[in-house]
Amino acid sequence: MSPSVRPLLISCLVIILASAISTPTRATTFTVKNQCSYTVWGAALPGGAEEMPSGDTWNFDVDPSTSAGRVWGRTGCTSGGSNSLKCTTGDCGGGLFDCGTNSGAPPLTIAEYTLTNTQDTIDISLVDGFNVPMSFKAASGCDNTP
Repeated sequence: MSPSVRPLLISCLVIILASAISTPTRATTFTVKNQCSYTVWGAALPGGAEEMPSGDTWNFDVDPSTSAGRVWGRTGCTSGGSNSLKCTTGDCGGGLFDCGTNSGAPPLTIAEYTLTNTQDTIDISLVDGFNVPMSFKAASGCDNTP
């Protein structure tokens, strides 16, 4: 049985969330696609990080026990070697490429999600400022339509 798919559209970045909400033993998979004309460094808590030149895609899985998380884009980044990255927007502090347990520093647009056995929720937050335009769009696998 294949997992259902819920995409999370970012005007420049497209994030697709694939989740089996009725089966918490499966990992949730995110696919992030950079549709910007410039490089965006994706970051996810949990999930890791990826440099994405224009048109590139990044896939990452979140453990089945994960109940919530966030995804954001970092811009204006300069690499300083292994796991070293300094960004103008969305930087996770300490010059880290993979943010680990650190969230991005403002300004950043945040895509947030909550995963449960009965209902997943997603939202876009501008509480920490704005750096990348984002929107959500369900692609398939949805039981209910608004």
